[in-house]
Amino acid sequence: MPWNCKPRMNPQDSISCSPAGEAPSLPPGQETPAKKFGKRPQGIPPNEWLSAALRRISLLSFIITNLGLMASIIALTIQSSRWQGFATIAVKNDASDTALINGTLETGPQGESDSLLSLGLVWTALPTVIFQLFSAHWAWISGALAERQPYVELRNGSASAQRSILLDYRATALPLRWWRAFRLRHSTIAVALLASLVLQFLAAPLSARLFAPKDVMLPSTASVSFSSAFNETSLGDLDWRPAIHTTAATLVYGGQHIPWTDGEFSFRPFTAVAPQINNTFHIAAETMAYSAYVSCEAIREYVINLVPSGQGRGEVTVAGNDRGCPFQLSTAVTASAEVYFRGKAVADCPPASNFGRLVFAVGTYSASSPYLLSNLSIISCATLYRTAPVMLGLTLTGATGAPVIRSSAESGRPDTTRAAKWKNIEFGILGSVVFNPGLIWSTSDFGVVVLNQAQKKAPAHWLTPENLIQAISKAFTGVYSIAVATNAFDSTFPVQETVIGTALEPTTRLFVVYWAAYLVLAILALTLFTACWVIFYVRKTRSILTEEPEGLLSSAGIIEGSDLIGLVGQIRERDEIPDGRVRHIALGWDYVTEGTWSAGDMDNRGCWSIKRETTQTHQEERSGASTG
Repeated sequence: MPWNCKPRMNPQDSISCSPAGEAPSLPPGQETPAKKFGKRPQGIPPNEWLSAALRRISLLSFIITNLGLMASIIALTIQSSRWQGFATIAVKNDASDTALINGTLETGPQGESDSLLSLGLVWTALPTVIFQLFSAHWAWISGALAERQPYVELRNGSASAQRSILLDYRATALPLRWWRAFRLRHSTIAVALLASLVLQFLAAPLSARLFAPKDVMLPSTASVSFSSAFNETSLGDLDWRPAIHTTAATLVYGGQHIPWTDGEFSFRPFTAVAPQINNTFHIAAETMAYSAYVSCEAIREYVINLVPSGQGRGEVTVAGNDRGCPFQLSTAVTASAEVYFRGKAVADCPPASNFGRLVFAVGTYSASSPYLLSNLSIISCATLYRTAPVMLGLTLTGATGAPVIRSSAESGRPDTTRAAKWKNIEFGILGSVVFNPGLIWSTSDFGVVVLNQAQKKAPAHWLTPENLIQAISKAFTGVYSIAVATNAFDSTFPVQETVIGTALEPTTRLFVVYWAAYLVLAILALTLFTACWVIFYVRKTRSILTEEPEGLLSSAGIIEGSDLIGLVGQIRERDEIPDGRVRHIALGWDYVTEGTWSAGDMDNRGCWSIKRETTQTHQEERSGASTG
């Protein structure tokens, strides 16, 4: 039976309780005239108090802010991927502003620029502050939603004590509130509380890593001047030994390429003025690239003949045909060398077979062989000369540093017309022979480069045709490019050809860190969906609150006239109550935990009365769907 209890006016007074139907009276002389309130018309529910966090303006402002953050991150991500970052970071520049690529620097005024961007505050501290404020707004909303839930359960009716009169999410540790909500089947509350944790402890820290600086090359125009021209006649009577030895230094021994070559191409040199940062500058301009290649095949069918000239010595002749070009190669063989690698330039091939061939014979000396050579391989190579316009990118470091080729890409149709002096080139490359008694090879200077490269590439099977073909191709291309760079460009000074190039200026730009952006966007999408659901949930559900439950007086107004008054009175009258802990006794009392609770507006004035219902209703409620 519900009870109403008179409050104690003095500590020595006892509690006076009466049935719920009899209202307790105030002490004499303290009665105050009550205000007159008219009854609410029939059919109109009492007004509900709603926290400011759950009102439409608060939820809509959160949704708008959420959409704004998502749109900003998406826009910055797109701009970052398309334009090499979305903002330039000002950094201190202690180097000169301009430089000349021909080996001298043109110094300019030095400049310094310090800003919030250079300090890193804008892309680290500012996003963190924004997301901390954003997560605080959502924590306010989710907290108000959780505090409102017990009063919603009471108005919906037939709620267990754990979901209504004993429920207060504020008493649960913040990281565990969402789990308690899931256990109580308050799914909306659980998702809202979980989203609050994710925002506060994941999105806010990630926002500090949302942006990062990166050095990139930004283009600008630059004036490029050419003061030399290609002259292929210079290759006609050339001493090829320096080019062959330089090729050996770079190809075999790992030396650096000489200026204006990259091992494959020789480029027409130019000069240009470009912006400089940290004593390094970059330029890209269109120039001409010159190269030569060979297309080699191992000849499987050939005729071999030996003309003896003594014991263990003679002249070996090999004849065959390569793709329509007949050839014949002879070499003297003696026991003085272990490996023979001989080459010959063939210049009388038909035009349909690409005019010329480079023919090579390789074998090891064997006195028991009928031809004094074992493991004999015949290789024939067709030559190709190529001139093509390219976009060349250079980097120069220091005042006297040589240009370093950074990139090259063809920008037009190549010219494969055969060089006018091609016979001189091919005979010259294969004809240079210097006697070296320390070698156990019988070959030319070019052959030394080929054999060294083949041995370096595959020591176990370096004399196989496949390995030798690769070595011949690299050696021929390298020798030609070095010879062109060092001998084939004649100065045209003071006449100069000027074109517009592209200076690539090292610039620090701010980029979006994509993995961090995707995670933050996923979290924002979760909170956006939850906020929209909260709007729907708040409109769908109502609570018994008619004013903010602030302070003891407001709380007493909520439970006035309810079964809780008599219940608390009975608990406090029990002898075993420890130190006045009402909740402690209530948790062990089946009357409380096994019953169901609801609230009703008995007089249609918004004064709700909390009542206990039957156990059967509680059992049906426990097996039914959740209201949260």
